[in-house]
Amino acid sequence: MKRTTLPRLCASTAPSRGLIPPVDFQTNGHAAYAATTAGPAAVPAPREQAAAEFTQAALPAGVKVMHQCEDDRLVVVYDPAQIDALDARLLSNIYVDYTEGEQLDRLREMGREATGTRTRDLFAAVLDAVDNGDDASIVIAQVVDLFSKVRAEAGE
Repeated sequence: MKRTTLPRLCASTAPSRGLIPPVDFQTNGHAAYAATTAGPAAVPAPREQAAAEFTQAALPAGVKVMHQCEDDRLVVVYDPAQIDALDARLLSNIYVDYTEGEQLDRLREMGREATGTRTRDLFAAVLDAVDNGDDASIVIAQVVDLFSKVRAEAGE
């Protein structure tokens, strides 16, 4: 029996043979590698961003996040008892490019880059407040005000 080797469909340091362009997972697939063994790789078209809406709900055990894509809209329901607001967003961003607006997108990216647990928890708490129905601009204004007070008390 002859065995056929199929190209791998996951991240790999091995060059593609031109059949499936390698995906740069660190940039969510937006950048192509310089070349493959078959020649230069085509630059993938930028993916359109869906407008996202995150909602909290109790989900069955083991189901942390549910997604529904409708045209250019992404609806995400997650269980805050199983996953925090930041992780729900980061997980969703693996599958779909989405936007919640400039301010929340920036918070998500800052949370992704946070190295300390307490800092990361802060971003998750801010996003959690937004998902609980509070207006994002009001929540962000309150956080900025709080940081200003803390800095003033610290003499910075």
